[in-house]
Amino acid sequence: MEEGIQEVKRTVPKFASFRPKSTQRPAGNEDRSPSIKYTSTNDTRASLEPQIENGGRIRSPDHNPETRHRHGSGRHKHRHSRARKKGKSTPDGLRSPPVIGWSQDEAPELFGIDTTGDPANLTYGTLHRYVIPSYFRSGAGSVLGLRSSQKIDQHASSEKNIVLSSNRYNTPKKTRAELAKANLRGNREMRIRPNAYLVDAADHQVDFLALREPRPKKRKRGIDGEILNAVSSSDEANDHYRSIDGKAKPLMRPDDLDLEYDSDTSMSNDESRRVPWADQELRQTTIKLSRRVHEDSGSVDAWLDLINHQDKVVGLGQDLSRSKATSAEKLSTADIKLSMYEEALGKVMDPQAQELLVLGMIEEGSKIWDTKKLSAKWRTALQNNPGHVGLWAKYLDFRQTTFTIFRFDEVRNVYIECFEVLRQARFKIKDYFMAHESLYEIQIYILLRLTLLMREAGFPENATALWQALLEYSLFMPEKSENSDSTGKSSRLVAIKDFEEFWESEVLRIGEEGAHGWADFVSRHGNLPEAKHVELQAFLSDEIGFKSWADKERQYAMQVRAPARTIDDVEEDDPYRVILFSDVREFLIDPPPLSNQNSLVPAFLSFCHLPPLSYDYDSTQSERWWRDSFIRNEVLHDPEYTPRHWGTSSSDQKGFLSHPQTEPRPSTEIATSFDSPFSFPMPCYLTSNDSLFAATHVWFSAFDEFMYEYSQNAGPVELGWMYRILKALVDRGVGGNTFAIYVLAFECKAFPDAAEKSAKKLLKKQSSNLRLYNAYALIQYRLGKFTAAETVIIKAINMGKQLDETAQRDAILLWRTWLWELLRSGLGKEALTRLLTYADREISVMSDVQTDAMDGALKVPPAALLRTQRALTDGRDLMLSLGCYTHYSLYAECLVLLAYLCNAQSLDAALSLFTSNVALLTSRLPHTSSTHEHLHQTRAKLLHYHITHTHAFKPSLVRLTLAESIRLFPQNTIFLSLYSWNESRFRIDDRVRSIIQDVVLANHDSTVRGNQRQDSVISHFFAIYTELNRGVALGSNTNTIRGTFERAVATKCGRQSAGLWKLYVMFEYSRGEFDKAKGVFYRAIQACPWVKGLYMLAFEQLGDAIGAEELRGVYETMVEKELRVHVSLEEVFARMDERGK
Repeated sequence: MEEGIQEVKRTVPKFASFRPKSTQRPAGNEDRSPSIKYTSTNDTRASLEPQIENGGRIRSPDHNPETRHRHGSGRHKHRHSRARKKGKSTPDGLRSPPVIGWSQDEAPELFGIDTTGDPANLTYGTLHRYVIPSYFRSGAGSVLGLRSSQKIDQHASSEKNIVLSSNRYNTPKKTRAELAKANLRGNREMRIRPNAYLVDAADHQVDFLALREPRPKKRKRGIDGEILNAVSSSDEANDHYRSIDGKAKPLMRPDDLDLEYDSDTSMSNDESRRVPWADQELRQTTIKLSRRVHEDSGSVDAWLDLINHQDKVVGLGQDLSRSKATSAEKLSTADIKLSMYEEALGKVMDPQAQELLVLGMIEEGSKIWDTKKLSAKWRTALQNNPGHVGLWAKYLDFRQTTFTIFRFDEVRNVYIECFEVLRQARFKIKDYFMAHESLYEIQIYILLRLTLLMREAGFPENATALWQALLEYSLFMPEKSENSDSTGKSSRLVAIKDFEEFWESEVLRIGEEGAHGWADFVSRHGNLPEAKHVELQAFLSDEIGFKSWADKERQYAMQVRAPARTIDDVEEDDPYRVILFSDVREFLIDPPPLSNQNSLVPAFLSFCHLPPLSYDYDSTQSERWWRDSFIRNEVLHDPEYTPRHWGTSSSDQKGFLSHPQTEPRPSTEIATSFDSPFSFPMPCYLTSNDSLFAATHVWFSAFDEFMYEYSQNAGPVELGWMYRILKALVDRGVGGNTFAIYVLAFECKAFPDAAEKSAKKLLKKQSSNLRLYNAYALIQYRLGKFTAAETVIIKAINMGKQLDETAQRDAILLWRTWLWELLRSGLGKEALTRLLTYADREISVMSDVQTDAMDGALKVPPAALLRTQRALTDGRDLMLSLGCYTHYSLYAECLVLLAYLCNAQSLDAALSLFTSNVALLTSRLPHTSSTHEHLHQTRAKLLHYHITHTHAFKPSLVRLTLAESIRLFPQNTIFLSLYSWNESRFRIDDRVRSIIQDVVLANHDSTVRGNQRQDSVISHFFAIYTELNRGVALGSNTNTIRGTFERAVATKCGRQSAGLWKLYVMFEYSRGEFDKAKGVFYRAIQACPWVKGLYMLAFEQLGDAIGAEELRGVYETMVEKELRVHVSLEEVFARMDERGK
């Protein structure tokens, strides 16, 4: 067998200068290579000539020297001329791998033994990798000779070790820590190699930019023999076989030369993960901001920009391996910001600017200081700046939300102190009326917060009495008390004395049936109401259970929503039922002129959980209040224990929040979807006639959630009491036509029989008011009287042409209502026919629409179309020039509808015209104004109509259009709901979750400077709602929902939202996670210690998770925090203690 192989003796390779003479070859062998032949594995066995490197190292014939250089093989650098011969190709075009063996003549039948082999293996200690043929395992992990159940574990195996597993498909799940370790072991982080050439050589004059640093093609030697333009790379030095460090080792580096392993760099971990040019930009920005502060040290904007820039200096966002700052980084940044705030306070002298700086300093200090030190800092700040109203508002947040120092009476006294500060600040301002305009809204907001605090702490009659007193004192003051001097001090004393007489007389007050108000008290003196008696049913034995006590407590709380009088029969041990004048005197706010009382009515609506007024109502604060986490707590007053719409599914299957489970259900049971875009229970958008008079399940109705909350008169206030107040305010003329139309819409929803009569009553007083005629027509439509409604519209349009120019502007509102009602009824052709008569002088009830006999298409006369377009365009331009932007949007909408209907309901034509109208409006108003938002809502309405009434539309066009609106107005739930509804049919890309994370919640952080961006809880509610309704097919499960809740309560606004905490507790309880529900419950009462409804969850829902002793602790905590308890449990606990002894 050894005869077939020629033994060749070779010396160990030496340097070229010391190379010995070549050994004599055996005769007949002309080649210098060993007598080793390559044979193919097929029958023809075409011979391949081997390629030998210096030293007899066998080399694969298809080896590429460039590939060898990239893989870091440093064995030889000399180049040799070699002859390549092509082997026979396989059928798929690939050459068969070479195999070391015998020639065809000398080959044995099957196997042979090579006792010599390749001598170079002794030199290098291993086989050459290029002579090892490529191979792949077959059999799907099976091993020859083992049972079929034994498989190779692909995850646990490596190049050197093979791990077998008999449970391949049911391997246990790895924990998060194990996966993290495996990730660290198996993967290496890479980063882009810093290249100074690319940064420094950027020249704007050149035609192109080189992506890599140019290298010379040839090396030249200078006069002294030094190599010029040599590549001084450390990689080549390490790879060279002549290195004095000994035998070169293969370098492990990425295939991409522009990358390097993070561990190979000499920089620290934090520095290595940072992007060089990003760091350079940060340094330049820091220098620029520091120079700006140095040049203008009195500018608060310069200081705040530099302070806010410190978050980026730490490196948040530049670290490629993480996206959140560590706790140490947050503390370090807060410490740096505190020093900057202290320095800025010594150089900024403007009082308002100092208020912003103090607020920012305390906010940063709250991340470092404990509660005791933070309280001391607050007291110091208020003592040094007693007149700063903004500080007091934030101080109220601190005192109300801090669990360790919360006591109801103490917090109430802080509110009283805040009112006194506001009163003193008002008289210090020279302009008396300007003082009211600037401070009145703050006073109303503080009062709204106080009344909500009282009601949620268990004192609803106090809150109701305060609103009765404020409405009577501000809006029904007798004429003799309205006169005031320049300061208003003497007038206030007289008015308060008169009002005390009215209150102590205990006559009927506003909201009570038969009340005439304080204004008629002097002439009529009013009538005393009949005595009332509220009887509490006998209670209680400890055997009945805590849930029974909770039911009785809730029942009694519903009966005492209105305050009692001294003549009423009340419980002797309940001193809070009767509200005396001394209880409301400190909170009486001096009324401004009637025309400037724009904040009082929206605040009262928020207290009653009514939707806000129409967007054209002149109130700058109502929108902010509607997004406030302290105000939007409708979930707390849900008539059922489990809130509606949160996780409800289609058909008759109930959502997972509707009933508790004794055992945790699997995550796959969450399979819900968006059946309707109108079901989100926390709406937030600009209200208009579209939403106020909307029919259910046709468009977003502003009163749907209100009607559900007040079903069976279970709302936070009595429905009749609230309705009578609204009617009294309309009769008083408060709020003008906007508020009158709002009340008509409320009656149409809650009391439809009385709405038509109320509209006729108002029209008798204002017979030329076209807006009231439009509201009356909408009421007729909702009552199903279509012919009567159309008659009202035609009559009002013809009458409007005889009115003055100012009154005629409202005629476009009638046209818009007419068009949309026809479209909603499916009469698109008739709507176009009516719109083409806009330029006519007289409108009459028309006959049937004329259509083409062949295809039924509407015949549109070109002259009529041109005349209508010109009339609408002239009206739009006139309204824009006059600054009547509400009417401008109405004209623009009619133009869009005209283009839509004339072009066979072409959505592209309508959207194109809409874009031009928005661009025209942007020249006068910012693109985020309320008029812009209203225009976007009308466009969304057209999109919804097009989707529901046409069969062919592009979902991508709808998606892009709604996404544009969401980016401009990320908290508008009309755009969010329609976007989610449109995407619910597509299960490939999870765009809803992406737009919520990237746009809605990304625009969520509020800044210290003027609260330019409000931190809204609505965004988190919608994120939770979409996650609950996403379904398991789109990746929703218990963990993702829980993560969404955690992200929400981690923010400041989410942590202060009691409704959000209640929803979180009920979610965990409904999943059968009783321990987690209990943990969330304790976190909830710690974050919102004033909310009695959260404490009651322990007795109403969590009885299975919380034992008797823990329930006793919850009850004692309620008493300690001075929350209202109607029925005491002290006797029950005493009997339990005696029985335990």
